[in-house]
Amino acid sequence: MGPPRLGACTRSRASLLSAPKVLVVGAGAVGQAYALALSRAGAEVCFFIKPHHEARLATGMPIREVGLFRQGPLMELSDLPRIHDWQQVADTEWHSIWLAVDSTALHGDWVGALGQARGDASIVLFQTGTSARDHLTATVPHSVRVSGMIPFLAWWSPLEPHASQADPPHMCVWHPPLMHTPLSGPVERVNAVAALLRSGGFGARTLENAAVQGAMGSAVLLPTIAGLELHGWRLRALTIRKNLEPVLTAIAEAQVLTAHIHGVSAPPPWLLQPMLVALGARLAPLVVPLDLETYLRVHFTKVGAQTTAALADLCAAAEAIDTPTPALTALLDALQEQRAKA
Repeated sequence: MGPPRLGACTRSRASLLSAPKVLVVGAGAVGQAYALALSRAGAEVCFFIKPHHEARLATGMPIREVGLFRQGPLMELSDLPRIHDWQQVADTEWHSIWLAVDSTALHGDWVGALGQARGDASIVLFQTGTSARDHLTATVPHSVRVSGMIPFLAWWSPLEPHASQADPPHMCVWHPPLMHTPLSGPVERVNAVAALLRSGGFGARTLENAAVQGAMGSAVLLPTIAGLELHGWRLRALTIRKNLEPVLTAIAEAQVLTAHIHGVSAPPPWLLQPMLVALGARLAPLVVPLDLETYLRVHFTKVGAQTTAALADLCAAAEAIDTPTPALTALLDALQEQRAKA
């Protein structure tokens, strides 16, 4: 017998009549993770995917939640319906539409089709890039947006294509302790989305502005990932002082810039002490249930265009308000130069 299947066929006719219909745009790691929770909450979940992904997903979408000392059962998502046409979206009354795609995808022409087809659905988005969110404004007003941050790690196991493991290949989801999906937006819409997540076993909490928290998190993450890539994705190499200090300076610039843009206070500079950061980088691989360096390399190589686009957005925002960010600009230039030589 294969993994238990999550889908409409597992729910009663009565539950289907009242189940909220949820569309997940994108069936990658994040999309599958949220689809798992939403299905367990009793929602009628459907994926919106590009047609060329259909054959691969039809062969199976196994997924499991993992922890430091346990593994949950394998579940199967391939019974969830998948659609490819915006007219099909327009023909259905959706409770919410979840944008589980990277920030660069929000610049695509499909955003206009989303705006025409969404009806009164809440649009749930996790992208932090300012330009990507601005691109939505014409078709997706703030009055229907629920903003959030992704608080978990999700990855395809095995991380390396030819690595061996006892179980067949599958998606993994890990929730760090005490981490819940932060959400903000119109109160009724946020509460409805949060209730679904909690009912499906994913924690959720409401904030005044989750997008700001996400942007401040990106101000730390983006320079860190750029620094890691420049130093061969080796945490120990990054923590060498001469390698670490330019990255920390870039983080400080990004934090001050982001805080200024959003009208909030920047974090205290003592949090970026090299010794504290180096200690955290060396301890981090010990408290996650996967090979952290391999995960960072595989995942952020795949979304490398998103990293450079987001860094470029920060540099452009700094230039627009005449705020010098020499370390951030130098980091972006070095990353682009290294990629050009590869």
